[in-house]
Amino acid sequence: MCRLLGVISRVPVRLTGLLAAEGEHLDGWGVATWRAGELSVLRDVLAAQASVGGAGLVTDAALLQRRDTPPFRAGAIAFAHHGFFAPATAVDELIDADLLADLLGDNDSERYFRCVLSRMRHADPIAAIARAAADIRARAEPGGLDCLLLTQDALYAYADAETETEGLRYRVAEGRVVVASGGISGRADWRVLPAREVLEIRRADLRVSRHQLA
Repeated sequence: MCRLLGVISRVPVRLTGLLAAEGEHLDGWGVATWRAGELSVLRDVLAAQASVGGAGLVTDAALLQRRDTPPFRAGAIAFAHHGFFAPATAVDELIDADLLADLLGDNDSERYFRCVLSRMRHADPIAAIARAAADIRARAEPGGLDCLLLTQDALYAYADAETETEGLRYRVAEGRVVVASGGISGRADWRVLPAREVLEIRRADLRVSRHQLA
């Protein structure tokens, strides 16, 4: 199972330090970062702490995922998904034709991302994520739809796990907000993001808000 880590910081931080402080990431990884006004995505099969440290990544906005091939990127938007649904092709009808044609493979997470992108053409990211998740639940058998969406303006986290121990948590600290899945259940300074809610963290001022949509 993949693991997620997202961060918005008031000043650039070294991702190696975040990995050490917020939990272990011992498997392969993928990371999307905003640096010098551009979104970039890197991936590696090595252990995350060693590999990210070797890359020397410093950023004020990032999402990181262990294992598999995410995060996925489309222009200035990046996406990572913790969980699965089947069959992946059951949601193809939810994806705009041009976005479906651009699929890189048969990954369910990439299809989830394309569903969100399709809805973002007519709605804000908060509504787009929630509606995409609801549509997927109606058409496929989900095993978790937790996700992170990173844009130029904000980091969005959506919780959809069945239990709190499987879901997303977030931590608001001085000058930094971190969202993570797994490995932090015993830490009192982490808050649970309830299922079917979207957490929004604005990059400009680190303003945090929660949104519950039907």
